[in-house]
Amino acid sequence: MSLEVSSDNVDLLIKSRASAEILAKNVGEHLHRHYPGHLWAVNVGGGVVTVQNLSLSGKWGFRIFENEIDPDYKCVMRAGGELLERFNLRRGAARDEVSLLRRNLRGEAVDVDTST
Repeated sequence: MSLEVSSDNVDLLIKSRASAEILAKNVGEHLHRHYPGHLWAVNVGGGVVTVQNLSLSGKWGFRIFENEIDPDYKCVMRAGGELLERFNLRRGAARDEVSLLRRNLRGEAVDVDTST
């Protein structure tokens, strides 16, 4: 059994992957602009943007559907700020308070509000 891949399919796949990488870059840049010094990790796949702040946790983060992201990335900025607030941090640049958070054995911050 052989699989035939047309050049049109390959071109579409390349354009789709490039688009996802550009979106991930743009989301990361907007988060860094509003909340500098935090270690933001952004992944795009399957129409979903997944964001984590690795300075805080590799477990907690947020997801936004690609088609819900506004041109100014305000929903990304709000979600990033909300994530910081769930760890009892102020919105804005990373401060010494990040290093003062209680951590579990995996190094993840445990001062998180999961009530929502």
